[in-house]
Amino acid sequence: MYFFLNPVFISRIIKGYVTEIDRMWRLNYEQIKKYQNRAFRKTVKNAFHTKLYKEKYKQAGVKPDDIKTVHDISKLPFVSKEDIRKYSPDGLVSSNFDKTRAIINYTSGTTGKPLSIYFDLYTIYKSVLGLIRVLKEHNVKWNKTKIVIIPDYSENTIETEYFRGGIMPHIKPFFKLNNIKDFHTYDDPKRVLQEIDKFQPEFLGGYPGMLRQLAILKKNGYGKNVNPRVIVSTGGILGKFTKEYIKEAFSTEVYDFYGATETGPIAFECRNKKYHIFSDFNYIEVLDDKNQPVSSDKLGHIVTTRLYGKATPIIRYTGLDDIVKLSDEKCNCGLSGELLEKIYGRENKSIVLPDGKIILPSTLWDFLGEIVYKNDVKYVERVQVIQKTLRKIEILIKIKKNQKETIPIVDRLFTVIKNEFEKTFNTDIEVQVKEKEKFKPHDPPVISEIDVKKIENKIYI
Repeated sequence: MYFFLNPVFISRIIKGYVTEIDRMWRLNYEQIKKYQNRAFRKTVKNAFHTKLYKEKYKQAGVKPDDIKTVHDISKLPFVSKEDIRKYSPDGLVSSNFDKTRAIINYTSGTTGKPLSIYFDLYTIYKSVLGLIRVLKEHNVKWNKTKIVIIPDYSENTIETEYFRGGIMPHIKPFFKLNNIKDFHTYDDPKRVLQEIDKFQPEFLGGYPGMLRQLAILKKNGYGKNVNPRVIVSTGGILGKFTKEYIKEAFSTEVYDFYGATETGPIAFECRNKKYHIFSDFNYIEVLDDKNQPVSSDKLGHIVTTRLYGKATPIIRYTGLDDIVKLSDEKCNCGLSGELLEKIYGRENKSIVLPDGKIILPSTLWDFLGEIVYKNDVKYVERVQVIQKTLRKIEILIKIKKNQKETIPIVDRLFTVIKNEFEKTFNTDIEVQVKEKEKFKPHDPPVISEIDVKKIENKIYI
């Protein structure tokens, strides 16, 4: 796959970088909307050549000429994870798409059949471009500033393709990139911090869990030379107490970057801490349970349409399952496009109370984070919440191995969590807090036996 030896591809990348990197700063809101319309028509036209979309659009009675602007998106049916699985893999790309020049990414699924999506190299390039925009907003030069990134390099993750199998290996013959070091989010945090201490980066980016572990070590006296100017978290909910703890440990600001494997970059926090949507990369809808748009003062399900890529189209995709809230605010940072007010996390990773209220992931982790930090954060390594029934919840906590002598402190913490959970959310539930000796790397933070989709008249908290 020597795409970078192809002069046509090289020129496309160079032209794309020159014209796209500054687009969110260069274009105003109306110009972004015009760009969205052009990109949307092109995306839908390509989708009509795939079996998945061709069949769904035929059933909906939609033709390519029916789509003029993004306002016509309501004419199109939704696409779910189940649809992707059903048509995977060959029904996800057009018949004339060269699959030998594509990367296919597999993610695990609850049905037993993996979610498989094709990416062309240009699509991966656009995702990396999203990261470069984040760096630019925070005055970080991708080819000069010392940068440390800590992605998930597990088998089949998209980060592996981005940085070890896609763009980066092809760039290195042209740019040495000695200013960038990368680690795996499941590497030993102490070893990672030791390596970072030698490198002394200005920028540090990674998953919330790893950043939190590094912050704990930093507070305990390790990594004296690790003083990044900017920290960016991605890949999970960044609770406000975790964010504050990381900020305090490293004496710097912490920002969030929101994206997904299927859709690429979605939104990021600017220097003013406002979530700017990559409006030229994605068209975002926020809908209620009846698939109707919600006003900016209400929470809803995010539905995404990716506006680039010739491999697997992502149009009106419901598979992220995240609850978000739009914002009507204006931001003076210079970026155009729409804003998100907050990202609350996946609805299917929420806790359902007997009265029908839904504890969203952001609320859950803010609640637990506050208790943990008030009762000495350094002892807690990982937390998992399991909902067995509407009235029975288990909270499993891994305690650092070298902290077993702190049993009285740990026991007190467990009691406080149990009492505060029952008191804050519902006295008609039984909460058990236990120690768990070992977690697997990809164990989910929340497991629930309750199907939140079946809950009517939801009240999010």
